[in-house]
Amino acid sequence: WDRSGMASSDSEEDDLVSMTFETEPSTEPLEILGAPRLDLVVTTNQTFGMVAARLLVVDPDGRSHLITRGNRNLCFPASFDQPVTPRPGQPVALSFPLMEASAVIPAGSRLRLSLAGADFPVVWPPRGKFELTIDPGHSTLVLPTVPNRGDRGILDIPESAPPPAPPVEDLTDEAEWSVDREDGATVFRRHRRTAELQPTRGDLVYTTEQSWTVSVEDDDPGSTAVQSTSELSLSRPGWEVEVRGSIAITGRESFVVEIELSAHHDGEEIWTRAWNESIPRVWA
Repeated sequence: WDRSGMASSDSEEDDLVSMTFETEPSTEPLEILGAPRLDLVVTTNQTFGMVAARLLVVDPDGRSHLITRGNRNLCFPASFDQPVTPRPGQPVALSFPLMEASAVIPAGSRLRLSLAGADFPVVWPPRGKFELTIDPGHSTLVLPTVPNRGDRGILDIPESAPPPAPPVEDLTDEAEWSVDREDGATVFRRHRRTAELQPTRGDLVYTTEQSWTVSVEDDDPGSTAVQSTSELSLSRPGWEVEVRGSIAITGRESFVVEIELSAHHDGEEIWTRAWNESIPRVWA
């Protein structure tokens, strides 16, 4: 899975701009089940920073594929309710879990740990550039593993009966994403549109459409900006209600959040509201 919704199958481009640690090819299958944990000793040259970690499997052809990922703001080395300000050049001990995972690593494959100071577009980056140093001699990756079960791990499950016909009919299911370079910036876009007919509810048509854009300028993490729009409608012949919403977030010195929401009946706007709030970037 990929939390950013990109459904990418090759992580090589991210690995090339990360610090990576890799095992030798495995001599037998390795089964991971649970939440891997990272215990790291790091330093930053600023009063802020973060670690973004990805655990991958590298197949015999050299392609790397994501198993799980996680991250930690250096201002919260021990827990999220005890923030501290990192001191430039002073080691910080971090311990944090990666997302829970279930994966069987085939024999002949390698495990790779990739570490970086950002994970675009999954995690909002710190407010500025920083240099991250890892002390591998005092850092550990802890894997929750299951003993190799061989043939005992193969389940003999009889084939089930065909499922009943679904109560809805899919009319549209479209999804597309892209990562582009535009005028010195990296821009991530994702668009999703779905529509389904629900015959048991008076031929109700349920439609959703969502778009996301995340951008960041080269060498300027503080320029990160997010824009998202969302529309949801319910309709029957001669009748339609619709809700439209948008959100925009920027975050150089403060997080500036702008939200608009409106409701429509048969194409006429019947309610609208807008919010605009500035939130200081404390510990972020």
